[in-house]
Amino acid sequence: MKRARIFEIPALRNKTFVFKDRDEAGLLLARMLEPYYKESPETLVMGIPSGGVPIAVAISKRLNLPMDLFIVRKVQIPGNPEAGMGALSFAGGLFLNQDLIDRLGINPMQVEGQIERVRRELARRNELFRQGRPIPDLAGKTVIVADDGLASGFTTLAAVRGIRGAGAKKVVVARPPALTRPWKGF
Repeated sequence: MKRARIFEIPALRNKTFVFKDRDEAGLLLARMLEPYYKESPETLVMGIPSGGVPIAVAISKRLNLPMDLFIVRKVQIPGNPEAGMGALSFAGGLFLNQDLIDRLGINPMQVEGQIERVRRELARRNELFRQGRPIPDLAGKTVIVADDGLASGFTTLAAVRGIRGAGAKKVVVARPPALTRPWKGF
Protein backbone atom coordinates (compact mmCIF):
# COMPACT_ATOMS: atom_id res chain seq x y z
CA MET A 1 0.00 0.00 0.00
CA LYS A 2 1.22 3.48 -0.87
CA ARG A 3 1.88 5.92 1.92
CA ALA A 4 -0.48 8.84 2.18
CA ARG A 5 0.86 12.30 1.41
CA ILE A 6 -0.55 15.00 3.62
CA PHE A 7 -0.65 18.60 2.47
CA GLU A 8 -1.31 21.24 5.08
CA ILE A 9 -0.94 24.90 5.86
CA PRO A 10 1.11 25.06 9.07
CA ALA A 11 -0.21 28.52 9.93
CA LEU A 12 -3.67 27.00 10.39
CA ARG A 13 -2.59 24.45 13.01
CA ASN A 14 -4.41 24.66 16.35
CA LYS A 15 -6.85 27.26 15.02
CA THR A 16 -10.63 27.23 15.20
CA PHE A 17 -13.17 29.21 13.21
CA VAL A 18 -10.69 29.76 10.41
CA PHE A 19 -13.29 30.01 7.63
CA LYS A 20 -16.48 32.03 7.45
CA ASP A 21 -18.27 29.09 5.80
CA ARG A 22 -17.83 25.83 3.88
CA ASP A 23 -17.62 27.66 0.55
CA GLU A 24 -14.53 29.54 1.71
CA ALA A 25 -13.01 26.32 3.09
CA GLY A 26 -13.68 24.55 -0.23
CA LEU A 27 -12.05 27.35 -2.17
CA LEU A 28 -8.87 27.06 -0.09
CA LEU A 29 -8.80 23.30 -0.68
CA ALA A 30 -9.37 23.86 -4.40
CA ARG A 31 -6.38 26.21 -4.55
CA MET A 32 -4.26 23.55 -2.85
CA LEU A 33 -5.43 20.89 -5.32
CA GLU A 34 -5.28 23.08 -8.43
CA PRO A 35 -1.66 22.42 -9.43
CA TYR A 36 -2.32 18.68 -9.46
CA TYR A 37 -5.88 18.25 -10.69
CA LYS A 38 -7.17 21.30 -12.64
CA GLU A 39 -9.13 19.98 -15.62
CA SER A 40 -7.49 16.61 -15.04
CA PRO A 41 -9.05 13.96 -17.27
CA GLU A 42 -10.37 10.90 -15.46
CA THR A 43 -10.72 12.85 -12.20
CA LEU A 44 -13.96 13.65 -10.43
CA VAL A 45 -15.03 15.18 -7.13
CA MET A 46 -17.43 13.42 -4.80
CA GLY A 47 -19.00 15.25 -1.86
CA ILE A 48 -20.23 13.51 1.28
CA PRO A 49 -23.67 14.92 2.19
CA SER A 50 -24.45 17.14 3.74
CA GLY A 51 -21.50 19.23 4.95
CA GLY A 52 -19.11 17.97 2.27
CA VAL A 53 -21.34 19.10 -0.60
CA PRO A 54 -20.48 22.84 -0.50
CA ILE A 55 -16.80 21.88 -0.18
CA ALA A 56 -17.11 19.59 -3.23
CA VAL A 57 -18.97 22.25 -5.24
CA ALA A 58 -16.20 24.80 -4.64
CA ILE A 59 -13.51 22.29 -5.62
CA SER A 60 -15.43 21.12 -8.68
CA LYS A 61 -16.03 24.65 -9.97
CA ARG A 62 -12.48 25.89 -9.40
CA LEU A 63 -10.84 22.80 -10.93
CA ASN A 64 -13.44 22.41 -13.70
CA LEU A 65 -14.12 18.79 -12.73
CA PRO A 66 -17.36 16.81 -12.69
CA MET A 67 -18.98 16.34 -9.29
CA ASP A 68 -21.32 13.82 -7.73
CA LEU A 69 -22.35 12.69 -4.25
CA PHE A 70 -20.94 9.80 -2.26
CA ILE A 71 -23.35 8.80 0.47
CA VAL A 72 -21.92 7.47 3.74
CA ARG A 73 -23.46 7.07 7.20
CA LYS A 74 -22.07 6.14 10.57
CA VAL A 75 -23.04 2.80 12.10
CA GLN A 76 -24.45 3.82 15.45
CA ILE A 77 -23.74 2.20 18.76
CA PRO A 78 -26.97 0.55 19.96
CA GLY A 79 -28.72 2.85 22.40
CA ASN A 80 -26.47 5.82 21.58
CA PRO A 81 -27.40 7.45 18.26
CA GLU A 82 -24.72 10.14 18.63
CA ALA A 83 -21.82 7.69 18.84
CA GLY A 84 -20.56 5.48 16.06
CA MET A 85 -18.82 2.14 15.93
CA GLY A 86 -18.07 2.46 12.24
CA ALA A 87 -19.53 3.64 8.94
CA LEU A 88 -20.93 2.25 5.71
CA SER A 89 -21.09 3.74 2.22
CA PHE A 90 -23.84 3.26 -0.35
CA ALA A 91 -21.19 1.67 -2.58
CA GLY A 92 -20.61 -0.96 0.11
CA GLY A 93 -17.45 0.34 1.79
CA LEU A 94 -17.65 -0.75 5.43
CA PHE A 95 -15.40 0.25 8.28
CA LEU A 96 -16.00 -1.12 11.77
CA ASN A 97 -13.98 -0.31 14.88
CA GLN A 98 -13.73 -3.88 16.16
CA ASP A 99 -11.76 -2.86 19.26
CA LEU A 100 -14.58 -0.53 20.31
CA ILE A 101 -17.23 -3.14 19.53
CA ASP A 102 -15.38 -5.70 21.66
CA ARG A 103 -14.80 -3.25 24.54
CA LEU A 104 -18.49 -2.32 24.63
CA GLY A 105 -19.61 -5.94 24.42
CA ILE A 106 -21.74 -5.39 21.33
CA ASN A 107 -22.68 -8.79 19.93
CA PRO A 108 -22.57 -9.70 16.21
CA MET A 109 -26.38 -9.67 15.91
CA GLN A 110 -26.51 -6.11 17.26
CA VAL A 111 -23.77 -5.05 14.83
CA GLU A 112 -25.63 -6.62 11.88
CA GLY A 113 -28.86 -4.98 13.01
CA GLN A 114 -27.21 -1.56 13.05
CA ILE A 115 -25.59 -2.18 9.64
CA GLU A 116 -28.98 -3.16 8.19
CA ARG A 117 -30.51 0.08 9.55
CA VAL A 118 -27.75 2.05 7.88
CA ARG A 119 -28.26 0.17 4.57
CA ARG A 120 -31.94 1.18 4.58
CA GLU A 121 -31.02 4.80 5.38
CA LEU A 122 -28.39 4.84 2.63
CA ALA A 123 -30.96 3.58 0.10
CA ARG A 124 -33.40 6.28 1.25
CA ARG A 125 -30.74 8.98 0.97
CA ASN A 126 -29.61 7.73 -2.43
CA GLU A 127 -33.20 8.02 -3.63
CA LEU A 128 -33.55 11.48 -2.09
CA PHE A 129 -30.20 12.99 -3.07
CA ARG A 130 -29.35 11.09 -6.26
CA GLN A 131 -32.82 10.06 -7.49
CA GLY A 132 -31.76 6.42 -7.16
CA ARG A 133 -28.91 6.65 -9.66
CA PRO A 134 -25.96 4.31 -9.12
CA ILE A 135 -22.62 5.91 -8.34
CA PRO A 136 -20.65 6.90 -11.45
CA ASP A 137 -18.15 4.49 -12.95
CA LEU A 138 -15.00 5.04 -10.88
CA ALA A 139 -12.84 2.37 -12.51
CA GLY A 140 -9.35 3.71 -13.17
CA LYS A 141 -10.23 7.25 -12.05
CA THR A 142 -8.83 9.62 -9.49
CA VAL A 143 -11.55 10.58 -7.02
CA ILE A 144 -11.34 13.64 -4.79
CA VAL A 145 -13.68 12.93 -1.88
CA ALA A 146 -14.71 16.06 0.01
CA ASP A 147 -16.13 16.36 3.50
CA ASP A 148 -16.38 19.20 5.98
CA GLY A 149 -14.47 17.71 8.88
CA LEU A 150 -13.08 14.66 10.56
CA ALA A 151 -14.25 13.47 13.97
CA SER A 152 -13.73 9.75 14.41
CA GLY A 153 -12.65 9.25 10.79
CA PHE A 154 -15.06 6.32 10.31
CA THR A 155 -17.05 8.06 7.58
CA THR A 156 -13.92 8.96 5.66
CA LEU A 157 -12.51 5.44 5.98
CA ALA A 158 -15.76 3.89 4.75
CA ALA A 159 -15.86 6.35 1.83
CA VAL A 160 -12.27 5.54 0.84
CA ARG A 161 -12.99 1.79 1.04
CA GLY A 162 -16.15 2.20 -1.04
CA ILE A 163 -14.41 4.32 -3.67
CA ARG A 164 -11.46 1.93 -3.88
CA GLY A 165 -13.86 -0.99 -4.03
CA ALA A 166 -15.55 0.68 -7.01
CA GLY A 167 -12.22 0.56 -8.84
CA ALA A 168 -10.77 4.05 -8.38
CA LYS A 169 -7.03 4.11 -9.04
CA LYS A 170 -6.43 6.97 -6.59
CA VAL A 171 -8.41 8.54 -3.76
CA VAL A 172 -7.68 12.06 -2.53
CA VAL A 173 -9.36 13.13 0.71
CA ALA A 174 -10.03 16.86 0.84
CA ARG A 175 -11.24 18.35 4.09
CA PRO A 176 -10.76 21.73 5.73
CA PRO A 177 -7.87 21.92 8.15
CA ALA A 178 -9.99 23.55 10.85
CA LEU A 179 -13.57 23.84 11.97
CA THR A 180 -15.86 26.33 10.30
CA ARG A 181 -18.38 28.42 12.14
CA PRO A 182 -21.65 26.54 12.62
CA TRP A 183 -24.11 27.29 9.85
CA LYS A 184 -27.58 28.64 10.44
CA GLY A 185 -29.91 26.10 11.97
CA PHE A 186 -27.26 24.39 14.09
